[in-house]
Amino acid sequence: MYSTGDGGSPSRACLGTISKAERPGGSSGRALVDLIMAKVKATRSGATTADEKLKPQQIMAEKKKQQQHVVFFHPDLGIGGAERLVIDAAVGLQNRGHKVTIFTSHCDAQHCFDEARDGTLDVRVRGNSIVPSTIFGRFAILCAILRQVHLMLQIALLTEELQRLAPSAFFVDQLSAGIPLLRLLQSRQRIIFYCHFPDKLLAKKGGVLKTLYRRPFDWLESWSTGCSDTIVVNSNFTKRIFADAFPSLKDREPGVVYPCVDTNVDGSVQPVAPLWKNKKVLLSINRFEKKKDVALAVRAFAGLSPTEREDARLVIAGGYDARVPENVTTYTELCELAHSLDLKHATAKTAIAAQSIPDDIAVLFLHSVPDAFKATLLSTSRLLVYTPLHEHFGIVPLEAMLVGTPVLAANEGGPTETVISGQTGWLRDVRKVQDWTDVMRIALEDGDGEQRLKEMGTWGKERVIAEFSKEKLAERLETEIQDMLCMAVRPPLIPFAALVVAVGLMGALAALLPHTRPKMGHVLMACMRSPDRVSQPMADGVASDEQSTTTTKFMSISKTEEPESFTGVMCKYIAPILYAQYTPSHTAKMRLTTDLINNSLSFINCLTERELDLRGHKISAIENMGAARDNDAIDLTDNDIAQLGNFPLQPRLRTLFLAQNRISNMQPNLSSSIPNLRTLVLTKNRIAELADLDPLAGFKSLVYLSLMGNPVTSKENYRYWVIWRCPSVRFLDFTKVRDVERKKAVELFGTMEEPTELANQISSNKSKGFVVPTFTNGADSGKERIYTDDEKKRMRAAILNASSLAEMARLEKDFAEGRIPAYILEGGDPMET
Repeated sequence: MYSTGDGGSPSRACLGTISKAERPGGSSGRALVDLIMAKVKATRSGATTADEKLKPQQIMAEKKKQQQHVVFFHPDLGIGGAERLVIDAAVGLQNRGHKVTIFTSHCDAQHCFDEARDGTLDVRVRGNSIVPSTIFGRFAILCAILRQVHLMLQIALLTEELQRLAPSAFFVDQLSAGIPLLRLLQSRQRIIFYCHFPDKLLAKKGGVLKTLYRRPFDWLESWSTGCSDTIVVNSNFTKRIFADAFPSLKDREPGVVYPCVDTNVDGSVQPVAPLWKNKKVLLSINRFEKKKDVALAVRAFAGLSPTEREDARLVIAGGYDARVPENVTTYTELCELAHSLDLKHATAKTAIAAQSIPDDIAVLFLHSVPDAFKATLLSTSRLLVYTPLHEHFGIVPLEAMLVGTPVLAANEGGPTETVISGQTGWLRDVRKVQDWTDVMRIALEDGDGEQRLKEMGTWGKERVIAEFSKEKLAERLETEIQDMLCMAVRPPLIPFAALVVAVGLMGALAALLPHTRPKMGHVLMACMRSPDRVSQPMADGVASDEQSTTTTKFMSISKTEEPESFTGVMCKYIAPILYAQYTPSHTAKMRLTTDLINNSLSFINCLTERELDLRGHKISAIENMGAARDNDAIDLTDNDIAQLGNFPLQPRLRTLFLAQNRISNMQPNLSSSIPNLRTLVLTKNRIAELADLDPLAGFKSLVYLSLMGNPVTSKENYRYWVIWRCPSVRFLDFTKVRDVERKKAVELFGTMEEPTELANQISSNKSKGFVVPTFTNGADSGKERIYTDDEKKRMRAAILNASSLAEMARLEKDFAEGRIPAYILEGGDPMET
């Protein structure tokens, strides 16, 4: 279950015996130490008698039999390799009968794995109401440590949440700083630390000041990691690096628990036709970063003769963000390298554009491909060329082997533990480019060479299923946890040093509080022990919109109310505003102005179309598009657009990218504004009902349409409905529309002139939302509607009566953009909403 509450009120019995001056935030600096020591004594006193009743051998045997409750601590549960491992480990343990709870300081329901939000796992967000993730984009490691300490204090000391869970073991990864404090607060439970890679080696190098800043954190990482009961790493390569990075832990030998891939999905995958006819694909999948050494693949491919390259294509796909300078620089250098080696190259930013690449393109660059298209690339390629040197582990080679594609990788680092050279692929020295060219030549051979690739693919698939499945990950982790629970001796922990660290971190946390607001530190410290305190920070980009309304609501409270209630309200509204002050301003919404359009990148893409790049600006509404009339394609991916519409007449526009927005409805007459639209990408939006797609029926030239990631795709007969309403579409969600599907759609829905009862039923079921203000047809045509005084009063009342900050922000934004609920308008029926 996904929750964001604080997990319960603090114990009155615990806090009631402490004087006001001794409570956290009071004048006495000993309050926190006293609380911690009291908690430690209480925990230890209840632990001794239970274990003394059994002999050590009996305890070990008993713990092996029991099903455990493992509590995970992870800093930021977003989307990444470390997060994928945590989710797989938690689900795997849960499937083996154990109970799992995950605590994290941040988990965005719109940017996390499905298991973290669909109820598969119990994910709880805590410790995020005081310290931001960064301070003006800096001090990320300091803030991460403070947030982890806040989380642990909140659930173990300031509330009884962790005590009620009664965990038997803790799983901590990425950040080890809180382990000593966790051992003090919960002395009976064992702690396993999963080291993906030493953080001290991942930090970017800097000058003298950066080195001095990092030194205490590097020491803290080494000491706190050693306080864990068991240490595991993701590969033997990382194990060797760990030993070199932490010489003080030379007596500790980490275990190895490999990451995994989902081997259960493969059985449902149908054979996929080649993406490019008569082309043998050599594939490289990596982020566009210097350390990935993708240039090695380009140079090795250039080593083939022109005849060998004639029916071959090198596809370089990977994560790319135009806002990240390293991505841009690396991509530019790769293009220049291909040009210098006389390799004709092109770049495609969508799967649809990639499939239309001319045959004479030797090197194709793909930016941030979707998972479905990535899977297609892997399954239709002859060879995966994996170039990183000293890679910690490497998931991509496993994904390739799972679908039967051999791997060519470096003979150093993680791939040496996954790829068996000569059996599931090849391992070669990255300094010998010709060796990589020779393997590419083998992969492009027909006859015996092709048969050898198939045999390697079969062996590779069997190896992944046997050694790198989710079940194998859970089995290895379970063994490590059980062995840990049976250990008779724990690593030493110096209580005094731990207390110094805890008090120092809390002092730094208090120092972060602004001094410009009187008594704000006392208010926020009271927030930690107030039963009705705010449980999570304000959402990104909301603070500026909410602050005026929040302040008004706060000031309306009588100062004669009871102090407890007054403090609670202050914590509920002022603390998030303080948090928002530290939030970088780049999350604020942006208007689509003519200046933004004129100053944005415009270029000729691989399809010889004039394309306008408006990605990632957090644009909230489409407007001023008259300034973009001279473009064939417009890219509005990764913005905040809620409605598709408001285009002027643009007959030249043929391609429109709108993925990763929040579009839930479309303007009914949209097709009359852009009549020649041929490609429309609406991946990952919020279209919910089949009838909401009806405006697409007006596009007579629409050929390529993607609606993946929208709620509507889970509706029954979704694909048949789209095919019936949009007969010109030939590719839906990157899959070709078949004649049998068109016939089935006609059977279900009839014709446009004589629709079936099912078609009429679907057409009448549109999303219920806000009523968009209408305009008159007379002299006032084109002017905005002017609201009456009563309507304005109802708007203010709706905001003041909102039950949460999120609802307030939504109402203010909807009113500002003209989406007014029907019950607020004159003569409106409240039931219409």
